[in-house]
Amino acid sequence: MGLTIALEGNIGAGKTTFLSYLKKKGWRCVDEPVVQWQGAEGGENLLSMFYADPKRWAFTFQTFAFISRSQAALGTLRHPPNMAPPASQPSASQLTSQATVLERSLHSDKHCFAKNCHMTGLMKDAEWGVYENYHSWIMNEHPELRCDVIVYLRTDPQRCLEHIRKRGRKEEETITLSYLQELHQRHEEWLSPPQHGPGGGASLSTDQVKVLTLTCESDWENDLARCEEMCEAISDFIEMIPAT
Repeated sequence: MGLTIALEGNIGAGKTTFLSYLKKKGWRCVDEPVVQWQGAEGGENLLSMFYADPKRWAFTFQTFAFISRSQAALGTLRHPPNMAPPASQPSASQLTSQATVLERSLHSDKHCFAKNCHMTGLMKDAEWGVYENYHSWIMNEHPELRCDVIVYLRTDPQRCLEHIRKRGRKEEETITLSYLQELHQRHEEWLSPPQHGPGGGASLSTDQVKVLTLTCESDWENDLARCEEMCEAISDFIEMIPAT
């Protein structure tokens, strides 16, 4: 099986935009199951319910988020692409064709979003305990959901809020800057990005996953040269990591 890469970042960090670019470049990608959260495939719009009454729906939504994310990822990971015979030193293009990029992962579901709900009182201790137990069970039963590499799109929370307002997703109308700042802090605590220079760099997450941080400055989404530079940075990074 090739590498599993998680594309991580705050709400509005630019993950969906960059994932679209990676798809055009031939990368194998798994979208975040937002349409399921919105009830587009039947059922309630849990995303809207969570934002409207987070204390009531935090546990329900966060649990459904990691279950639906697991289902989406497994549906792709269980059908790997045809892979060339292993080489002693596979090229970056081979690694790219064998890799799967997930739009967020079960790692961030827990370390950023569910953890923030618990820290801010939206999840009670008992709910957090149930969540942790079920989350750990899923990860242990399906080790393929553990990521080999995390690519962190590090984006200023104010910039994220601007993106959110621009895309106009109805469920996100009540998102505040303070909430994005909380989530930014959870990402920083989990991914331990380098604190020097604007270009990002490499680190290890608190759960010992290799992290490449890409600093996302204003208007990079419309800069094809910057997108290509980011894509090449990922290729260079994973070239140093043997496929599993």
